[in-house]
Amino acid sequence: MANKYVIGLTEPASVLQDFESLLDFVGEDGELVSKKQMIFGSATLIELNQKMTKPVQQDKSRPTPKTFPHIEVLYLCAKWLGFFQYVNEGTRKRVHLNSRAIEAWQERNLTEQYFSLLEMWLFGDPNDDRTFLPPISRLDWFLGTFFGKTADDHHKLLKSEYKIGGLLAGLELFGLVAIQHAEPDAGGGWKIDDVVLTPFGKFAIQALSTAQKIDDDYIFNRMFKEEEFEKDLLLKIFQADFPDFVHPYSLPEEVVDRDGVFIFKVSLGKVWRRIAIVGQADLDGLAITILDAFGFDNDHLYFFKFLSTQGVLKEYYHPASMDSELVTDEVNLAE
Repeated sequence: MANKYVIGLTEPASVLQDFESLLDFVGEDGELVSKKQMIFGSATLIELNQKMTKPVQQDKSRPTPKTFPHIEVLYLCAKWLGFFQYVNEGTRKRVHLNSRAIEAWQERNLTEQYFSLLEMWLFGDPNDDRTFLPPISRLDWFLGTFFGKTADDHHKLLKSEYKIGGLLAGLELFGLVAIQHAEPDAGGGWKIDDVVLTPFGKFAIQALSTAQKIDDDYIFNRMFKEEEFEKDLLLKIFQADFPDFVHPYSLPEEVVDRDGVFIFKVSLGKVWRRIAIVGQADLDGLAITILDAFGFDNDHLYFFKFLSTQGVLKEYYHPASMDSELVTDEVNLAE
């Protein structure tokens, strides 16, 4: 039987429309975020929440991103997909839109956009230093224990150690579940009365589980624990049912044109050196130059750790380090 579902700006739910609202909100001028966690402030979150298809009702005096889990899901997906670039601005940062990402996104049709967002949300970005597990690892628990609960049980779960708000928000944004929202308690956050699996949710989850051909009760946890995530997995699973799903979104490679001489100020306590080094030198060469400048021997392993302009934590390790994909002698300063 042919697939009866279609992907549109508001079908099977509002994720594409709300994602566009987020990008429009950031706009050409960008928005201020905190310097360390790179998240919106309370006033910004309240304003952005009103632009969502289904604004979350809450009664907190100082709401955080966790108060608006739908915005948090959309924000993380945009960040992981390379839509954001961050620059320092005083005591905070300003997030701007990446023009290369916007251009590539507009070349994808709605079906390709939907499944690109869904895949990123389900599996997360392996390069992002996060303290929570991606949604795919919790679907088994959710499907096996969440349904059939009372409204009180749902409210307790929202406040529990499981921190299920983000999971529920994502499932609702992508149309996998339908949620009956409730009036918040005094001083409280998002509250729900009921959650049901939608027909599209049943279809999508069945397609995901069948494609794995795993005779196991913990299908999705097994998918999460695979050592190497299969690239474009959702394309292989859903293309037969959605023939216009051909080219998943990917951020085009940036053309690097930053050759020249780079100058670093390197400090160790009150002692510092200023180092000039050519852009074609690799990070290993920079490390050796730093050690020589301070009179140290090169007898220990080291690594470089920094946030990229896209807000992703990067760690490049000594070439002799074990089990490291990013090593210092394979990337130069111009890159």
